[in-house]
Amino acid sequence: MKIHALILLLPVFFIACVSNTKYKELEKENVILKEKVNELKYGDKVLYEAAKNAFNSDNFIKSKRYARTLIKEHPSSIYFTNTQDLIVRINRIEVNRWNEKEKIRKEVEKRLSKNIKEEYDGFKKITFYESTRYEYVHGAFGPSFQIKLYIGKRDNGEKYFRIKSILVSEESKRQSFYKVQLWGDNGTVIDYFPEYIEEEIIEERHGIYNYRSTVYKQLTADNPIDLNLVLDINKSNEMKFRFILNSSKNTETITHSFNENQRKAFNEIVEKFNRLK
Repeated sequence: MKIHALILLLPVFFIACVSNTKYKELEKENVILKEKVNELKYGDKVLYEAAKNAFNSDNFIKSKRYARTLIKEHPSSIYFTNTQDLIVRINRIEVNRWNEKEKIRKEVEKRLSKNIKEEYDGFKKITFYESTRYEYVHGAFGPSFQIKLYIGKRDNGEKYFRIKSILVSEESKRQSFYKVQLWGDNGTVIDYFPEYIEEEIIEERHGIYNYRSTVYKQLTADNPIDLNLVLDINKSNEMKFRFILNSSKNTETITHSFNENQRKAFNEIVEKFNRLK
């Protein structure tokens, strides 16, 4: 009986031995295949070529990643020295580029500091940034205007745009802004109804003995302006503003293009806004 049982178990034992041998062979083949795949992916030549290609494409982050992998995995590679030189070149270029950006940043900050005044309101806890460039437009026989975009930045970091509209005209004409429009040649339009905050009477005397005088009225309005509209209109090549005036007699519309100084003032305020932390 025992002999019969052993005879029955022999095939099972034989199959188990064969299966185990086959498994070990397959496992060995898998190891070899894995090594070949790694060689194709991470061989020193492959890594070096990949690092060079990324360098030539100006992708320094990727290039350094390939180069550092080669140095770590293939310290005795024939490409080792060249790979080290490649990393040195990348580092040198990155430093030079950073220095150039820093130089430009300082030049811009110097220019903005010269043309933009900064004033802190301790009561409101707001810092205001306003252009010092001359922005008046004088009418030949009519009123004079001024448009001033400026920045407010709260102590909590919130920043925003506002715009001042100033009208100076003869008091007798009783002129005032009804509506102001700004538009750019890229299709962006900003319009608003001035919110007056200040009125001032100015008397100017004329003649040899100052026997004649003209009385002017200066109206100052201060309005909030949509942030995205300001950023969009600043991308225009040309900007214009239109004043719709109410007077004692009728409604008058006056249109002017931004002159060079006004355009610079507007652009520098936007630039300052983007640089504020």
